[in-house]
Amino acid sequence: MAELKSKELLQLNPYVRHVQQINGTDQDYYMPWRVIYDFFFLYVERGEYRIMFDDKTVDIAPKQLFIIPPMLRHKQVVPKACTYYGAHADLFYDDESVDFSPEEIYIEPIQSYRPIAERPEEIPVIDRLARRVKNAKTSLVTIEPVYINNIAFAPKFKALLDAFSKDGYTAALETKAILLEMIAILLNESISSSGEQGGRRVISEFINFAIAHFNEDIDVIQLAKDSGYAPNYFRRMFKKVTNRAPHEYIINLRMEEAKKLLRGREYTVREISSLTGYEDMHYFSRLFKQREGIPPAQYRLENRE
Repeated sequence: MAELKSKELLQLNPYVRHVQQINGTDQDYYMPWRVIYDFFFLYVERGEYRIMFDDKTVDIAPKQLFIIPPMLRHKQVVPKACTYYGAHADLFYDDESVDFSPEEIYIEPIQSYRPIAERPEEIPVIDRLARRVKNAKTSLVTIEPVYINNIAFAPKFKALLDAFSKDGYTAALETKAILLEMIAILLNESISSSGEQGGRRVISEFINFAIAHFNEDIDVIQLAKDSGYAPNYFRRMFKKVTNRAPHEYIINLRMEEAKKLLRGREYTVREISSLTGYEDMHYFSRLFKQREGIPPAQYRLENRE
């Protein structure tokens, strides 16, 4: 998800036009090629929801949120076992925004075609609504599903549906407030996800480097800085992924190589110490015993191939 500019966040003024929950249908359901004229928030609870665009197909799995922006041509396939929430909304609504009825524009044109086999291949674009350009551009949307790990998200969508079903002026305020909370959850999840993915890439690169250079003096602090991470944060991130601190990971690589060499007959213990990055053989022996419970020479006697 692209980074939202602070100005864009301040301009958010959502207007919730329609909310629904579909608990499966009696048959597979499909929507012809069409465009929509506001943002469609789709959150899958069970099953799988497929959306096809001109250049790709996206499958939305349970606990994933997907946002379809205005004026992007697509069609949808929904298996009968799929359960999901959906909400149509403007994100930057004002007095100049052209309003419309979702029942008239989205629902009635589809329901008027019975049976499903008689539905058109494509629903024509409505010119007067196609000009709602100011509501179509935002860095909030990346056309990729976002996995929502926050357990509060599904109840928020249920609360949005309940608020939308109410009568009176306060219902619009409630739906606006709830959608803003959902967008905040979405942004937090997206930032966390992108940061974690970037972190995993850096950790993978570090591991590959450590495997290739384990017998050298690896400067973990400098490598972390070169990757754009503070050393302490990099250590915490590395330990979270591997269950080891970076220096422990390097020591483990060295000890595994030492054990492999000790099982052979080609090198002496002193040579193996040097080959695994320890010029001080006595330090190597103490470290090896601390890890394996026995000194290197005894390990060789008990494990010689």
